[in-house]
Amino acid sequence: MGLTWKTFLINERLLDASNNISSRLLVLPTELLIRIYQHAGRLDSLCLAMTSKRLIQVAALVSLKRPCRMAHPAEAVESRSRHYVKIEGLLKRMQPLNKQGLPTRSYALCCDCLRHRPTRRSFWRAKRQAKMRASVWDGAVTCWNRRYHLQCPECWWHNTPAP
Repeated sequence: MGLTWKTFLINERLLDASNNISSRLLVLPTELLIRIYQHAGRLDSLCLAMTSKRLIQVAALVSLKRPCRMAHPAEAVESRSRHYVKIEGLLKRMQPLNKQGLPTRSYALCCDCLRHRPTRRSFWRAKRQAKMRASVWDGAVTCWNRRYHLQCPECWWHNTPAP
């Protein structure tokens, strides 16, 4: 099973957010923070970026990558990359929360793209492409919504063999 690194996308709202600087690390000049990112490993850079709004804003200036598995999770667990396992564990701890501070059921972590993706059917309805059979796509969306699949519908579609 292979592991590739894809571009880490940052929500634009975080880039515009004001910073509440409460750490000596955060008051370092941007140039020094960029150097820290350049010397850190890929996984360490991702973890650093997720610690504060200031550091994620600096991360937008460097090309961070996120791990993405190339094979299906049902394959041998022992062959999983240690980077993948670590980032998956981190993302599980960073699950989106509802207004009461509890884990929300409206998002789930996709085991392939390692992103918290919406589980709402209305979100995925708009993502269906013309070449997809509606019944097949709707079935994948239902399975994602009910948490029968560990893959979001997009990853499921990309990993499904052509008929």
